[in-house]
Amino acid sequence: MSEGSDAVIPAGPPDAESDAAAAPDGDSSAAPATAVTAAPPDVAASSRETRYPFSFTGRAADYFRIWVVNTFLLIVTLGLYSPWAKVRKRQFFLRHTWAADANFDFHANPWPILRGRLIAGLLFAAYWFWGNVNPKHAAWLGLALAAATPWLAVSSLRFNLGNTSYRNLRFRFSGGLRDSLGVFWPFVLFAGLTLLFPFEVDAEGWGREQWKGLVPSLVLMLFYPWFVGAYRLMLLRRSGYGAANLGTTARVRQIYAVYARAGLLFLALALPAAVANGLLVVLLKPRLSDPAAFTQWTTQILFLLNLLPWAAVAICAYAYTQSRLANVTLCASHLEVPPPASAAAGQMIRLHSTLRMRTLLKLYVLNLLAIVGSVGFAMPWAAVRSARVRAESMALLSDAPLDTVLAQDGLAGAAAADAASEFFSLDVAL
Repeated sequence: MSEGSDAVIPAGPPDAESDAAAAPDGDSSAAPATAVTAAPPDVAASSRETRYPFSFTGRAADYFRIWVVNTFLLIVTLGLYSPWAKVRKRQFFLRHTWAADANFDFHANPWPILRGRLIAGLLFAAYWFWGNVNPKHAAWLGLALAAATPWLAVSSLRFNLGNTSYRNLRFRFSGGLRDSLGVFWPFVLFAGLTLLFPFEVDAEGWGREQWKGLVPSLVLMLFYPWFVGAYRLMLLRRSGYGAANLGTTARVRQIYAVYARAGLLFLALALPAAVANGLLVVLLKPRLSDPAAFTQWTTQILFLLNLLPWAAVAICAYAYTQSRLANVTLCASHLEVPPPASAAAGQMIRLHSTLRMRTLLKLYVLNLLAIVGSVGFAMPWAAVRSARVRAESMALLSDAPLDTVLAQDGLAGAAAADAASEFFSLDVAL
C-alpha cells in the first residue's frame, strides 16, 4: 500500500507507474490472460499444504497503448478523464493477475471516482486559496482536512475492494469510521501541533522558536511506522472475500522492527556515502579552483553528483523496507472460509510472500534509469515489470484443494456487491 494505498489484496498493480520495475524488454514472450492458465500448484514434501503461486501475464506493449491513450485524454480533458483512465489501468492489471487458474477483475463505475476527485480537488483549491488570502488561518483548514481523511480513506477502500472480484466473488471492506480514526489520528495530532508550534524562518539565526517548530515533524516521524502498521492491519482485519473474512496475526511492533532495521541500514551505508562525497570533492577540487571551468550548469551538476551517494543509500533502505513489510504482513495473514452446512469447521487459506530486497533494489535502479533515459516513455514497461515481480513473489497455501474450498456454498453468502456502497462510496486516489 504506497504506503497507504499499496493494497494488499490482491497482488494487483502499484498505484504509481514509476514503482519498482526493470528496464523495458517488450515482454513479447508473455501470452494474453485469456489464453494462459496458471502454473500447476507445488506440493511441499514436508507439509500437506498445496502452494498456488500468483502470476502476471500482461504484456508491456499492450499496456503501452492504454497508457498513451490515457495520457493524451488526461491532457485534452485537463484531468477530468482520470476516473476512466484509472478503471482501464486497474482492469488491465487485475485481469492479467492469476492465481489457481483464475484471474481477478475490476468492475468500478468511473462516475463515483469522478465525484470523489472533484471533492478532493475542491478541498485542495479551498486550502490553496485560503492559504494565500490569510496564511495564518491555513493551518486551521489543514486541521479540518486531516480530520476528514479517515472518512475519505474508508470510503476509498470500500469502493476499491467492493469493485474487485476473483472467481465471480467480490472482495469487501467492512471497516468503519471508528477503525479509520484509530489509524489516522497521528495526522490529526500533527496538524494540531503545527498550530501550536508553527515553523518560522528567522534570518538572524536558529533559535528556540525554530527548535519548537521541529516538534510536529519529529512526532510524525515517531508515529509513521505505527500508522503504516495500523493501516495494513486494518485493511487485513476488516476485509473479506465473499462470506470469508481475512485475518492476520501480525503486530504493529513488527512494523516498528522493520523500520528500526531500515534505519540501522541507512546509518551503516551513510559512512560509505560520506566517503564518496569526500572523494568527489577531492577529484573536483582542481577544476573548482579554476574560474574558467565554471559554466551556468556547474552548480546544478555538482549538486546532483553530491546527491547520488545519498540517493543510493535511500533506495537501499526503501527496498529493504518495502520487501520486509510485504513479507511480514502477508505471511501472517489468512482467509477464513466458513464451513458448509454439513461440516463442523471451515477451511483456512494462508497468504505467503517471498519478496526479496535484492530483487526490489535491482528493479528500482533499472526502473529509474529506464524512465530517465526514455524521458518517461518507459513508465508502462516499468509498471508491468513491477506487477509481475510482486505477483510472482506471492502464493496461496491451502490444506485442501483450492477449487473445493472456494466452491463451498457458505462462501457465496456475501457474493453480491452492495449497490449502496458504490453510490455512497467514492475514490480520491490517483
